[in-house]
Amino acid sequence: MDKETMDYLQHWGIKGMQWGKRRYQNADGSLTPAGKKRYADDATPKKGKRESSSDHITTKNIRKKKVREMTNQELKTANERLNLERNYAQNTARKKYIKTAVTGVIATAATITALEKAMPVFKKYGKMALDKIGDRLLKNVDFNISI
Repeated sequence: MDKETMDYLQHWGIKGMQWGKRRYQNADGSLTPAGKKRYADDATPKKGKRESSSDHITTKNIRKKKVREMTNQELKTANERLNLERNYAQNTARKKYIKTAVTGVIATAATITALEKAMPVFKKYGKMALDKIGDRLLKNVDFNISI
């Protein structure tokens, strides 16, 4: 390639497309019929997402109302669902807490064991290092002290 071609940047884009305009979208942000068709796949639930249960949906709709507008049965249903969800969250949180605590204990025990195994090596080489450092320091010290 010659230098002239290397310095040239081309962008093909979409013919007739204007800057700042999005495809498949009206000026107000709503989708055109072609956009609805194109993005219909996005509306389908993904693998990771689960559908909500009918009880959850019912309770969610009930909770949108003001308390004064709810019947006794609706209040009872909403409270029961909220209590069940809270209990479930607390029970699963305990399991996570226990798992975290056990993991911490195991990690601490492993560290202590590793230090116990390594201590003789530290003592041996640490003593050797200190002896060498001490010998070097003592060579430079003048012990002739006159009073």
